[in-house]
Amino acid sequence: MKRILAVLPVVLVSVAALADHQPEELLVTGHADSSAILVEDTVMASPDTGALLRGVPGASLQSNGPLSGRAQIRGLAGERVGVLLDGAHVSSGCTNAMDPPLQYAPAALLESLQVYRGIVPVSLVQESLSGAITTTPWNGPFSETDTPVSSGRVLLSGQDNNNGSSTSVMTSLADQHHRLRLAGVHEEGDNSEFPGGNIIPTEYQRDRSDIGYAYQRGNHFFSIDGGRNDTDNTGTPALPMDISHIDTDLSQMQYRFTRGEWQLMTRIFRADVNHGMTNYHLRQAPANTMQYRRSEASSDSDGFGITLANGVEGDRWQIGVDGFYENHSALIDNPWNTAFYVNAFDNASRRVNGIFAEQEWRLNERWSMDAGLRYNRVAANADEVDTSMTAMMNMMGMLTRNLRDDFNNAHRDQTDHNLDAVWRTYFQQSQALRWYVGLAQKTRSPSFQERYLWIPLEATGGLADGNTYTGQVTLDPETSHQIEWGFDWEGATFTAAPRVFYSRVSDYIQGVPSTNADAIMLVAMMNMMNGTNNPPPLEYDNVDAELYGFDMPWAWSMIDHWRLEGTVSMVRGKRRDINDNLYRITPDNMRTGLVYYRDAWSITLEGVFVAAQNDVSATNREQKTAGYSLANLKADWRLTDALSMTASVDNLFNRQYRDHLGGYNRAVNPDIAIGERLPGLGRMAFVSMQYQW
Repeated sequence: MKRILAVLPVVLVSVAALADHQPEELLVTGHADSSAILVEDTVMASPDTGALLRGVPGASLQSNGPLSGRAQIRGLAGERVGVLLDGAHVSSGCTNAMDPPLQYAPAALLESLQVYRGIVPVSLVQESLSGAITTTPWNGPFSETDTPVSSGRVLLSGQDNNNGSSTSVMTSLADQHHRLRLAGVHEEGDNSEFPGGNIIPTEYQRDRSDIGYAYQRGNHFFSIDGGRNDTDNTGTPALPMDISHIDTDLSQMQYRFTRGEWQLMTRIFRADVNHGMTNYHLRQAPANTMQYRRSEASSDSDGFGITLANGVEGDRWQIGVDGFYENHSALIDNPWNTAFYVNAFDNASRRVNGIFAEQEWRLNERWSMDAGLRYNRVAANADEVDTSMTAMMNMMGMLTRNLRDDFNNAHRDQTDHNLDAVWRTYFQQSQALRWYVGLAQKTRSPSFQERYLWIPLEATGGLADGNTYTGQVTLDPETSHQIEWGFDWEGATFTAAPRVFYSRVSDYIQGVPSTNADAIMLVAMMNMMNGTNNPPPLEYDNVDAELYGFDMPWAWSMIDHWRLEGTVSMVRGKRRDINDNLYRITPDNMRTGLVYYRDAWSITLEGVFVAAQNDVSATNREQKTAGYSLANLKADWRLTDALSMTASVDNLFNRQYRDHLGGYNRAVNPDIAIGERLPGLGRMAFVSMQYQW
């Protein structure tokens, strides 16, 4: 497979040139470095919006539970991937990312999802080492007259693997100046099945409701939106606890002024998250009540953006300022022992203020380019912490007092000054063929977990590697120097957009074996007390890393009504300071779909081919996984202009397999051992019906 991937770009451009000879009429088209996913055109059985990423070249999903998938693009995940929900940042309320940003964007309420697989413009997101994701909610159109017009969409779906169901309703009432919209969705499911039994706990329940008002007249557009997201009783078997509740309020205001080629865009947004989790209410509870754990976490975040732009696509400049501010607290206790508590984080804050400038040029009919600069000031701080264990007059009390005092006496107020730079250029060789090269420096400052985790815990932002960690207040920001190269072929019957990329990351933030004697001894003593065998803790530190690979979407219209389409993705992630691999890197994979389509319906037979992953992280004690292949069957029908249906059978032959990004089992389960790689889902039949007006 590696040799095939190495020669694919050369073969593709040669074959495409022979099959799709084009005259020399030049036409500069849109970029092929992002994938737009129209939700109404997709067939997706998973309740996790992140599952849409599996059809995007270079993208994948680290699944920690049915609603807790972390986006991964080109081997990097979590806060290294920029995610915007209708232009707004949302900070997870959970210290272990049980609520990644895409949990607040149920697919049923979206119009589209845009995935950027490569170098991201500095104007799009504040921090991103690897790609970005933006979502657009369904809003409904304005009318062309003063007469109010109603529009809407109702979507019903269900699947048999876990008796999952989703019901969503979106409606708007609008004339040419005013628009009022309402939206809501209810989703629930039981524990999932695999060919060897059940995956416990993977039940889920989520409710989301939105209301919004928009006004437009002449050069002005204004909107105000609010939403409520309630996630209850949802399992996360790859993490040490499960979700009891995540109650989140979101709000946003936007204003745009447009005159000719000038545009002023402003927005402010906010999110408040209250989150509870336990290790006993969904999974089998510990035998000893002294090991019961409950955590209450909270997060509030708000931000703004102001952008002034002039010009048209391909010949445009813009400047802007933006800010994003987040605060986190988390308290761990035991309902059976009211005296016990661990103040894991207390008002851990992170404040990012940025300024940027970006320019697009169309130099002539063949050459175009864009460039951008961004400066971010990132300030972080945290209040003092404590735990009831410091009152113990024994060795454990002494160890926790040492850890607490070291943290409280540290200079916790930290400030980083980060500079991002992007340069991309395109050469239109012919109507069908365009070459591309991009260079960038991208930065990311440490998360609040990486800086302020003071006692060995698994509050790691969703790493799900089974290790305990401590943070390091004085971590340096990550700096990635990137290059990518490729071409876009858009012929009459064949299209492809391969990219080769390399990223050299200095000060990459990675867990390394702890040198803190107090933390090491504390984990050893907890093992003796609880009868566990947790390994020695890791601590976050700056190391050197590199990532490189190849990804490509392609499609071939073979004959009338028949089309082949697919993606190829390959990435390697390595440490440069020692001989080790980076953790949880997606294996080489390919997707190929054979599509037969008519005017009102289509059917697709899809093959998913995933290589073995043997390049694993020894530092993170990562397990290897075997390769596998799956077959999926999908269909859609347009019954009338208003009514449509979709159906699918995923894992058609009910194969048992292990997804390398699926994490390790942390819950007592007769069908899956503790620490065993979680299995992929068994055969899943799915059907949905959509009515729109």
